[in-house]
Amino acid sequence: MSEIYPFKRATRFLREVDRPMPQPAGTEPLAHDEAAVLSEIEDCCAALFDHWCETRHVVPLAYLMHVWPLPGTSVHLARRVAIVLRELQRLHTESLGPREHQLIRRALGAVERAFPS
Repeated sequence: MSEIYPFKRATRFLREVDRPMPQPAGTEPLAHDEAAVLSEIEDCCAALFDHWCETRHVVPLAYLMHVWPLPGTSVHLARRVAIVLRELQRLHTESLGPREHQLIRRALGAVERAFPS
């Protein structure tokens, strides 16, 4: 009967999802002010994702999908997003429009203000 109705397995999985995920080694939790910066980065990435999906720009979308959506909240993850966005802007600048450059600069600026190198 369990082969026909695999619901028992699915409900057990749903309870496991509610558990907090452990932070990767070497990550630092964000303070309240830094969480606002992470929210700004999330907003920029979401806008870029929507635009690139609508216009079917797969190369920039592939870059973004390597680091977003963020699996957690840490300084390390925010810096990783910045590195990938800088690389995308440097290597594929001709394929990005003015609005995309503006969103990338906004995300990079937020990371630099909150987490100076």
